[in-house]
Amino acid sequence: MAADPDAPLVEDVDDDAPLVEDVDADAPVVEDVEDDAPVVEDVEDAAPAIGAEEEKKEPEGPPPTHVRKTTNNCSGWEKPYGKQEVLCTFVAWPRPGDAPPLSEDLLNIEKWSLEGGEPAAARRYQTLQVRSPPPPEPPGFGDDDLDEWLQLPNPVRLTKAKWALALDDCLGGTRNGEKCLYETTEHGGWRLEVEVHEILTERVVVDPYGGTSHGHGGLAGLAKSRRLGHVSDETKGLHGKQGSDGDVVRGTIKLVSGWSGAWKPKRDWFGLSVDAGEEPDDAPSRDVAAPFVVCLGDGRTSEGFEACLKAVKKNLVSRFTISGECLLPDTVLDAKQLDACVPPGWWADAETRYGEGVDRAAIGKAVAKAPRVILDVAVTEVDDTRKKLRDPMTMDMRTKEKVALELKERGTRLFAAKRFRRAELVWHDGVRLFGFLKPEDTGMDPQDFHMNENNRGRQASIPLLLNEAMLMRKRGAFADCETNLNECVENDGNHVKSLFRRGQVRIDLKKWDDAKDDFRRAMDLGGRAVEVDVDRELLKLKKLERVQDAKDGKYFGGTFDDDREGIYKEKKMDAKQMAKWRDKMRVGKEKRDKGLFSDQRAPVSKKSSQSHKNYDWTASYDTTSRPKIYSDQDASSDPNPDNKPVIVRDLEGELDEISDEEYEAQREAKQAYYNQQIGLGNMRVQLPPPGAKKPDDAKTPRQ
Repeated sequence: MAADPDAPLVEDVDDDAPLVEDVDADAPVVEDVEDDAPVVEDVEDAAPAIGAEEEKKEPEGPPPTHVRKTTNNCSGWEKPYGKQEVLCTFVAWPRPGDAPPLSEDLLNIEKWSLEGGEPAAARRYQTLQVRSPPPPEPPGFGDDDLDEWLQLPNPVRLTKAKWALALDDCLGGTRNGEKCLYETTEHGGWRLEVEVHEILTERVVVDPYGGTSHGHGGLAGLAKSRRLGHVSDETKGLHGKQGSDGDVVRGTIKLVSGWSGAWKPKRDWFGLSVDAGEEPDDAPSRDVAAPFVVCLGDGRTSEGFEACLKAVKKNLVSRFTISGECLLPDTVLDAKQLDACVPPGWWADAETRYGEGVDRAAIGKAVAKAPRVILDVAVTEVDDTRKKLRDPMTMDMRTKEKVALELKERGTRLFAAKRFRRAELVWHDGVRLFGFLKPEDTGMDPQDFHMNENNRGRQASIPLLLNEAMLMRKRGAFADCETNLNECVENDGNHVKSLFRRGQVRIDLKKWDDAKDDFRRAMDLGGRAVEVDVDRELLKLKKLERVQDAKDGKYFGGTFDDDREGIYKEKKMDAKQMAKWRDKMRVGKEKRDKGLFSDQRAPVSKKSSQSHKNYDWTASYDTTSRPKIYSDQDASSDPNPDNKPVIVRDLEGELDEISDEEYEAQREAKQAYYNQQIGLGNMRVQLPPPGAKKPDDAKTPRQ
């Protein structure tokens, strides 16, 4: 065969064949991998086993009792709580008995309408109270005999419908502005379509009957707010901020009722402007909203209107009800204005009423007769850029001192006008300005700026604390008054007026020793300037101590007397009583001699004619001599195994023996008592001097 020119090249390639064969030699390795195939087959075979375990696995927890699905995108963040009113629209259908299990995917309003037919209840824009308590039982409920005798039908107790109970459960979890579908298996099973238009929150911001640490002795008026809705649907999901002192609040006002009669409030008390052709007391419109601008905390705004503005949030529409004294600002002190908004003679006995406390009957009549204004107010803006000017954490000391002086003078004017409740609140606002102190650290503040500033604040707070404590004591809040005065003394230990007034309130608290210490210290510091006042208070204290000593003497008198009946139970039998017992003994002896009754009486039975729980076994015996009904002694050692009654034949001898035993018992008890008191340090033994004669002991025990 002729050789091809390219043959060597092919041969070279053929020479590499053994390399391929070498690779083939590794085939057993591949075969080993193939031998592992059964392992893969085992994994594949295990797949059905995993599925079987999943089928056998039980569901976790009980099945759900209700499902809910929101059907709109506009919803707020608040949810109503119990006994709160909501404005809502709802439709309720009974759930069919053959309905499928609860699932959010199966909630469909069209399907419910077809399966449920006519709804059980449907309301549009209905005001409901969430989880309202059941109505009280009707009079005579359960008195069947009385109803039968009067020939009247039995009274019926009203209960909530089943759909109403399901609606309560749904409303409790529905947010403000939310529209949802709700299905439940409870209460018989119900399907509901619910939309919450508004949560109607109501709050009494100035309560005539309220009792707080800054309470009052009566208020002829009130102020409360009730939410009506939001400014727009877009604001329901926004968390509006509330105003506080120093903020500027803007919004609109509509008049609902009031603002009529002989006396009318002023427009500027509510932040309303006076346009051309309008009078200062003209009422706002009922149809057109009038804008208002109010600076909170300046004292020029009506007290009730300002309190309501602080209670509501931005972007809310609320209804404010303000009456009586709450219509007045702090700056109004004119007698005509003050008398016009309260019942006649209200301010004449203001001081007495403030000290006696809240009289609900009198206040209820005063609030009912007081002028009233009802306004629909929409808060559209809360400007808090000036809030730092009234925040104690950020105010500088110069501003604090200026504001504190203004509040002190405003409270003084209110006090002079007998508006004690409002004066105390104003002075308390001034006290709060100095509730924050800067750290006094020499390392961080080597120049002691913080310490000097804190000292200025302490001195500026003392007049406000004293004035507030004065009204606290007037209304009987003695503990709060002492707390204020303690702070005054802590701020300035040499303040004479603080020490004197703390002594006064400590007399009221019956801390008489502490009161004496305060008066002595005030006398040492004040000298003749307070001598007359201190002597008057000390004289008052002495009279109180005499009265208390008389009470204590009457109660504890004769405690250490030898014949004290209350301790030693001494009972001396007089001659008449002894003669009476002798006559009874003589009559009894004559009857026995004649055989009218036998000495051998029937044994005492362990069973009584009276029930055990009603029979007093300790009525005839004391705890030491009561006969045992169930004896734990041996029969041979029991002196009276049959529990026979003991008959006394010689009464005089028995009485003498008892008298000796009682005297010895009394002597031992008295000796033990004295030893105990001496050991406790309550008594000490006064020994006679050496050589002195021992006094005769009139009560030497008989031999």
